[in-house]
Amino acid sequence: MQIRYFLLFLSALLFLQNCRKEDSDFFATKDDLVPLYFLSDTFTCTAKKEVPGLGSIDWTSNIIATLWKEKLSFTFITFESAENPYIRERLSFRYIPPQKGVHELVS
Repeated sequence: MQIRYFLLFLSALLFLQNCRKEDSDFFATKDDLVPLYFLSDTFTCTAKKEVPGLGSIDWTSNIIATLWKEKLSFTFITFESAENPYIRERLSFRYIPPQKGVHELVS
């Protein structure tokens, strides 16, 4: 009986030794580290953008803030380029209560 467990353990050990985690290249594109265009004549916001496995860059975007039905919304956007003004990135936080305190965020 102990020999069966030993063989099972040895087989599992050999099997797991050959397993390797593949590096995901989903986020690993150099395009994510290229600064994108923003409209300099409107409100802007700056942050640090980090790309797993590649590093980080200083990130600047335009910001749109609204108050609708007593809830705040913030949207940060960047564009493809000055010649191609299509939205490239958008990050939104919506339905935020304007009062100070701890609030539950609902997705």
